[in-house]
Amino acid sequence: MDQVRLFRAIGLVPTPHRESGRMQESQLTIRCIMNTNDCNMDWAEQWRQLQRSYIDLHHARSRLVTQIDDFIQGNPDPELVRQGLTMRGELKGGAGDLKGEKEDYLLAHNSSTPHSFGRYILESCCLTGACERLGDAKESLAWLFRSLETCMGDPATSCGTALSQILERTGYDEVAEEERCLVIGALEHSWRVLSLEGEPDLDCLESSIDTVVAAETVPHSKDSPE
Repeated sequence: MDQVRLFRAIGLVPTPHRESGRMQESQLTIRCIMNTNDCNMDWAEQWRQLQRSYIDLHHARSRLVTQIDDFIQGNPDPELVRQGLTMRGELKGGAGDLKGEKEDYLLAHNSSTPHSFGRYILESCCLTGACERLGDAKESLAWLFRSLETCMGDPATSCGTALSQILERTGYDEVAEEERCLVIGALEHSWRVLSLEGEPDLDCLESSIDTVVAAETVPHSKDSPE
């Protein structure tokens, strides 16, 4: 559904106008879709306020995307470009542009540092989620496995979230032998990063992954005040 039809669906009528020879953002005439003779006026006014907030949100998103475009253009810092592209992708996804969302995440991935936490998040969360929303479960899972490789190259990053998602989607018995080795390697890597006691129980993979996920939510002891 395009923006005009979306506005109309919630009772808003767009009225475009020109100013100084340039087409400005559409000015929207607000009308209440309720019959004010049959409903409480307080509810009608609340609905008008919600409509205004909705319009403001769409206009703010559009302005922010433009600002991000300007920020990215010619920016010499690839890490800042990665962050900007990721933000723009999230905004596009929130606006329903799922294809544009994925395209921006791929551009951000190209700008990311290999074996970094930023690349891991792009693979395990952003691209995995974008592909899933586009209905491509196979590619979504492939990004999860790729995120394990990225994680294992970073001595400071654990990958409990990606491991748990893989287990939820496939079940360990359904994973190919090469991918099983990757899962075990990523689990052992995460165990070391989080300084967990002993070794992960490879006969009870789900429990070991749950332990990693739980440990990721608490500060490391070395970060705690002495």
